[in-house]
Amino acid sequence: TTELTNLGPLCVGHHTIKHHGGWRVRQIPDSGGALEWKSPGGRRFVVRPERKVPVFRPAPDDDRSPQATAPF
Repeated sequence: TTELTNLGPLCVGHHTIKHHGGWRVRQIPDSGGALEWKSPGGRRFVVRPERKVPVFRPAPDDDRSPQATAPF
């Protein structure tokens, strides 16, 4: 079943085996999106997502006062 704590993007193939292939999948809490798959035979596989997009952090802003002008 779909639950808010178990949402994860799956391709068509993985979605099909999840619902029609006897596999079970769960998202591992606090893992950054890692999924644990359990085969019909009981074997477990952990899949960790690859980071595709670099993380950009904004430069520190020295003027954070409420009177500061918005940057747009």
